[in-house]
Amino acid sequence: MEAALLLPTKSSTAAGRRELIAAEESIKAIKFIAEGTNLGVPMQALAELLGVCQRTLRRWRIHISGKGFSVDQRKGAQRNVAHKLCIQERQNIINVINEMRFAHLPPAQVVAILAEEGNYIGLEMTIYRIMREEGLLNHRGIAQQMSKNREVSMLEARGIKQVLAWGKTLLPSPIMGRYYYLCMVMDVWSRRILGVEVHGEQCSKLAWEFFDRICRDDK
Repeated sequence: MEAALLLPTKSSTAAGRRELIAAEESIKAIKFIAEGTNLGVPMQALAELLGVCQRTLRRWRIHISGKGFSVDQRKGAQRNVAHKLCIQERQNIINVINEMRFAHLPPAQVVAILAEEGNYIGLEMTIYRIMREEGLLNHRGIAQQMSKNREVSMLEARGIKQVLAWGKTLLPSPIMGRYYYLCMVMDVWSRRILGVEVHGEQCSKLAWEFFDRICRDDK
């Protein structure tokens, strides 16, 4: 068994990924390990001789064929997916989604309708991904387009009684099932409680009169 195999060091590249070890070198390393283990050499000693860890060697055994995976297992590397949709299958999904009867339906309902007809074009998640890539999720069919959310008005307080906040909460009463209604007004700038009242019933007129008195009070 010859130990003339040299693997590149795992130095980091400018993109933040480690240097790629060529597939040919990985195959040579696997053959070298197989010969060594057959001669009774411990796996750890062989891994130290090659300058790689045992976990890396086990991973190479699994992914060395590249079936469904890429030989380059680094983060951000391109993957070769064995069950990836071909161009014709992808175009078929786009054509079906754009049919008049499916133009206003989400992929979940499209998949259900096609399943009842015995037709399968892809998973719901796959259809969503293709629609997102093709820009078909914005607005489709005759459904009413969503209106844009209006900007929320902002209030700024630079002194007392410029911006007030008020609220109402329930207080227990001696009678089960009945409650008192506590109203409170607080100044946002100073965080001071300006007034508190307890009412025996929930009445908008009483709440408005209480809030109006607080606003008119100059103390």
